[in-house]
Amino acid sequence: MLQELSESASVSVKCRQEAHQLVCAVTASSCIVCLVIIAKYASMLEPTAQFLQSVQLDLLKVQGHIHELLGIMSKHREECDVYFRDIFGKAKELADGPGDVVLQTCHRACISAKAEAGSGLGHELRNTRPADILASNWLCGKPAAFDLTVVYPIFISEAGRTAGSAAVAAELRKHSANDAKCSELGWTCIPLVAESYGAWGSEAVQAFSRLASYLATRTNSPKSKVVCSLYGRLNLTLVRANARALLLRCGCSLQEGDISSS
Repeated sequence: MLQELSESASVSVKCRQEAHQLVCAVTASSCIVCLVIIAKYASMLEPTAQFLQSVQLDLLKVQGHIHELLGIMSKHREECDVYFRDIFGKAKELADGPGDVVLQTCHRACISAKAEAGSGLGHELRNTRPADILASNWLCGKPAAFDLTVVYPIFISEAGRTAGSAAVAAELRKHSANDAKCSELGWTCIPLVAESYGAWGSEAVQAFSRLASYLATRTNSPKSKVVCSLYGRLNLTLVRANARALLLRCGCSLQEGDISSS
């Protein structure tokens, strides 16, 4: 509903702007995690609140319940890693992947975009995929083929020595693999590369800046706030990617739907 209001032409500019600000707030990674924490512990505290509001108040029963809660909270604090894993898992279910974030932002900015656009250049290239997301009319009427990937500098001895080098190397690899296919289709290849530590490649930064400009104009919101919201949502997906990599290194099994890198 908020997203629809932020894009609707039937409401006032002020209403669209406020709706957009609320969408940015509730989709931020910190907000999602905090909401899960609040929901988890509010459900534990609710019985106590009901006891205190009852007509026939039994103070001994309330006291016993409070002592029980204190014991639970103490255990959660001592075993915080275990309980936060559950909280973070629920937050992951509410969050989107990087491709979803970019695709949704394109739609909100009224940019026609679709996911998983194949090349269609013949039998020998039938299984190729030059674009994770194809955005029409990106620049001067030319479509943009967004190719998303996450790289891990720690595993790249040379690139990992300088900040941003791993992203630059990945961008060059993506251009080498996809430029010919994209050129034949009339697309512009734009690698959206993120380093696992949180840095994005220069081409991704430029693309996100342009996308934020489109959305800021559409919602009549300050570009700085739109950029902040976009990176906040994308950063959560990087945290998920790091968690996935750590689980793989530890030999743990992964659930379906976990973020993957290409």
